Amino acid sequence: MIYFDNAATTKPYEAALKAFNNTALSTFGNSSSLHKFGLKSELEIQDAEKNILKRLSHDCSFPKEGKLIFTSGATESNNMAIRGVAELMHRKGKKIITTKTEHASVSNVMDSLISQGFDILKVNPYDNNVEQQIADLTDKDTILISAIAVNNETGFKIDTKKLFSLVKEKNKDTIIHIDAVQAFCKLPVYGDLISISAHKIHGIKGVGGLFIQKGIKLPPLILGGEHQNGLRAGTLPTELITAFSSAACEYPYDNSHIVSLRKYFEEKISEFDNIVINSKNSIPDIINFSILNIKSEIMLHYLEQHNIFVSGGSACSKGRRSNTLLGCGLPNKAIDSALRVSFSHQNTFEEIDQFFKILSKGIERFSKLKVKG
Repeated sequence: MIYFDNAATTKPYEAALKAFNNTALSTFGNSSSLHKFGLKSELEIQDAEKNILKRLSHDCSFPKEGKLIFTSGATESNNMAIRGVAELMHRKGKKIITTKTEHASVSNVMDSLISQGFDILKVNPYDNNVEQQIADLTDKDTILISAIAVNNETGFKIDTKKLFSLVKEKNKDTIIHIDAVQAFCKLPVYGDLISISAHKIHGIKGVGGLFIQKGIKLPPLILGGEHQNGLRAGTLPTELITAFSSAACEYPYDNSHIVSLRKYFEEKISEFDNIVINSKNSIPDIINFSILNIKSEIMLHYLEQHNIFVSGGSACSKGRRSNTLLGCGLPNKAIDSALRVSFSHQNTFEEIDQFFKILSKGIERFSKLKVKG
């Protein structure tokens, strides 16, 4: 099997699975219980929080002085951040700035806030200097900026350090939320609120987190008990949290292998006519490209027949035409033929060779495209 769909989800590390199993067998007490078995579970969660925050702060001068709230995943984290700020700050202003190419867990929440009277401004990140664009729109009424650090379809990256600095110069009280699902463990991330997810870094599905900078008092999204300082009710999944921590510790700091994979992939793709790369200013992990005249669904399933797994775009889009690629200014022909390959450091050069061997056969079969030379 060749798995090139790591932006959708990653294969759990053995270390993460081991941490999950060990916790399930030996530390399965409820972390809210007052006996020593519950305390042991609570200490495991506290250690996990420290490990994840340490990784979030790596190579980043921005102080992470707040709290990590564990959630069911980044969709919940994004909802908690955006809805929380809207409820917390609506008396100070109703202006929110975001981008046109956010993940659905951000864009759909923003659309719902419009009906509540919020003024939602959406900029195109593919226009020049998106960080300055957002800062120029920021004023005294701007309560929230929400931006995706790395786009999940193209890998396009925003300079969150620059964004944070420029926006705070305009209005120090504006809260900055960063969807860092594809950036965590790959890039430094600056923000007051930061959403992350375990299964994008070889953890296990079902757990994520929202970093909340010290001094921000979000209202709870889920009501119930007083778990996690009353911010998110519900018994904490200690097993998933320790696996998340293990994955964050295991994920390599050196991304040179992925950089080399990306370079090699682009060299191979340049040998083909009528294939265009859609990813610009992207992290090396994600590359989006179009095989013109061949629908992405056709090629995707052809590759699947040969045990090669890629994506036609976001795993959450379910076949709808991509807003991200529309924002890139691509014609429908290119959008409808777009494929996304996303690497893990576990991928190999041999897998890339095999991918292009099968891809070339598919191209010949479906459109009679010729390989140069």
